Order: sequence, then structure tokens, then C-alpha cells
Amino acid sequence: MATQRADITFVTIAAPALEIGSMVGSTSNPGITGQVRRSGGHPDPHVGWIDTIRPVLGIRTLALGTLATLGVGGTECTTVTTYWNEFGSYAARLGASSHTKFVFGKALAVPRSISFGRRADAVLSLDFLGISADGEAHPVEKTAGQSIPATGWDVGEVYTIAKVDIGGTDYDVDDGSLDFGIDARTDGMQSFDVEAWIEEANPVIQLTLPNIDAFDIDGATGAGELWFRKKQESATFYADASAEHVKISWYASQVICGPASGDPRISVPVTIRPLWDENAAHPNLTIASGVAIT
Repeated sequence: MATQRADITFVTIAAPALEIGSMVGSTSNPGITGQVRRSGGHPDPHVGWIDTIRPVLGIRTLALGTLATLGVGGTECTTVTTYWNEFGSYAARLGASSHTKFVFGKALAVPRSISFGRRADAVLSLDFLGISADGEAHPVEKTAGQSIPATGWDVGEVYTIAKVDIGGTDYDVDDGSLDFGIDARTDGMQSFDVEAWIEEANPVIQLTLPNIDAFDIDGATGAGELWFRKKQESATFYADASAEHVKISWYASQVICGPASGDPRISVPVTIRPLWDENAAHPNLTIASGVAIT
């Protein structure tokens, strides 16, 4: 019996207009819950039904610039198409008209996290929560026998952590992560969910810094920035002065140092919790792509 294997190639979104490549992984959850029950004189369950279908596609990509279009707080999207490149038996990839695509008519794009490290590729985890157009149509449509669009082979970008600015001081970073802390929900009274919203966004940044000057015994507050340097194809990195990089900023935050340790080189763990300002004039996180590192 043949097993048809595939990997995700790239994603296109009609609105906001976007193509996402540089895939490194994915998760697909049809979100099906159901139950079986017995009735009448039957001793064992003999009837069953589906209660909910809440599909979620998760992708892991190196394309951090994606967030400049989708935002860091969740975005409504229309016509989200995911292309899956199928493998052939005793070969590499199948030819044209042999692949599969899944299409979300509507979805809520939710950034989940970014992981990064010194000289390592930064990886963005992003979920798409499927939403029905009318409560009766399935949120996702599957179509086989597809060709990968020509642009799909050329969509790609890669970044690595450049530095962190904490309260106006720059530090090198050994490794870290940004958890966007988004609680996203979908709901509806019909067969499928028709509503989606964000309950809360409580981002947390975890860093390991190789600098004893970062060890603050009192804790700190203030603004800050994470800078990601873009890698250049067939070369090393774009120059810092080039408008190619990504910056994630926060207006206010709580900064707490954890226990520092060394073997013998010191490592300082730092937790940053970006905050809204008192007047809610500045969100807890903002992102800009295509910027120079300053």
C-alpha cells in the first residue's frame, strides 16, 4: 500500500496580500470533537455525532518579516491557501498537478512565538484559526491534483538575532524566545464558528545574555527593542545600515534578572514583560521590517 507523504511549501493570503515561505515545519489540527452514546435498550454506545469542528493550521517559518503585515496582535485574513508538496515513490518530488492545497476562506492569524539564538536562524510560530463564512460552510476546502505556483519556489528570507536594547543599553544575546501570550477564541451558534477574537495578549521575552552588566539587582522598567539581522542569499548578512532588518519594540516593560551562573563564563537570564502604557496610547509590542539597525 502506497503512503503519500508531503511537506508544507508556502502559504498565500489574499487579504492582507502576503506570501509566506521559508517553512521549517507545520502542525495541522482539524479540531474535531464528538461523542458516542447509547439509547433505548442498547447496552453499548451505537450512535455518534460531531459536536465541533475548529480547524487550526500551525506553521513554523523563518520569514519574520511576515509579522510586519500580519501584526503582532492577531489579524483577520481571507483566502489563506496552504500548498503541500508531495513526495513520489522512489523519487524526490512529484511533478505538476500532483500536489495538495488547503484553503481557509476566512481565518484569524495568531503569532505564537519567536525562538532565536546567537548565529542561529530565528523561527516564527504562527497559527491560522479557521472561521466559516456563514456558519454552515466548512472553514477549510481540500483540493488534490494541484501545481505549486511558480512564485512559491522563490519566497524566502532568514534572520538571526542581532541585539537587544534594554532601557537604552545594547546587549549581545546568547539565546532567547518571545512568547506573544495571545489567548485567541472562535465561537458560533451554528455548525461552524463564525466569530474570532483576542481575549488577551500578555507577551513575555526570555533572554540569556553573556554580559554581567545586564545583571540588575533591583529590577528595571522602560522601553526596549529586539533587533533581527537579515541574512543575504549567497553571502553573509546585509549591512546594518541596509533597510533589510526587523525590529520589535515595546514602550514600557518590567525587566527581571534571574539567577546568573557561569561555567566559568557568566550567563544572565532576563525576563522582559512588555506593557501597555498607562493611557493605552502605545501597545505592548510593535514591529517594523525593512529597517536599518541603529
